[in-house]
Amino acid sequence: MKRVIIFFYILIFLLNLKSDDLKIKRDQKLKNYYYLAKSGTRETKLNVLNNILNEFDQLKYSEKDDKLLEILEFLLNEGTVSIDTKENKVVNNFPDVRRLCVSVLAKLGGNFARDAVINIINYDNDYTVKVEACNIIADGFITDNNKNDLLNTLIKVYTKSQPEAFITSYINALKIVGKRKSFYYSDIIRVLTDISMSKVYSDNVKKMALDAIDYLGEND
Repeated sequence: MKRVIIFFYILIFLLNLKSDDLKIKRDQKLKNYYYLAKSGTRETKLNVLNNILNEFDQLKYSEKDDKLLEILEFLLNEGTVSIDTKENKVVNNFPDVRRLCVSVLAKLGGNFARDAVINIINYDNDYTVKVEACNIIADGFITDNNKNDLLNTLIKVYTKSQPEAFITSYINALKIVGKRKSFYYSDIIRVLTDISMSKVYSDNVKKMALDAIDYLGEND
């Protein structure tokens, strides 16, 4: 019995040691990535994000890694909230970088990722980034909170003249987030009905909106 207890404590010690080593490795890498993300070129920023994605599971990145959140916040704000200009031209607007940030958010999940996605939907100036944000919502990587902030955002940002590629991903996101949210049912149906009757969108998109209404009715 004593041998079993001793073995158990040794095992815990070794696991804690491995966890500490992993944290040190994460911290060192993220410090380097932070510097590269802030000072590097567009290609460097993409490389940083690809490295993070490739290492994500192995190094066990999470919301607890403050430097990771700082990297994502900085890169998502570039060209949208934080704008640098040269000769009256924006020089730090990299939609492909922000789209790759969305892929990291999908891996990360949690409160930070949800808030970041809400900001993208509200403020990003490129619809391809918004499409990626809606896609990870539709795929279930981003979930709403008790205040329904995500659902409220989706309802409020809808307008009659948004690109069809965005509306397609938007419908899928709204359908998933709006499921079993009876309090908002009338608002969701109003948006989807408007899309289904629009003269702007194709018949395929209109059908998607009608199918979403049926889906919500079955899952209410």
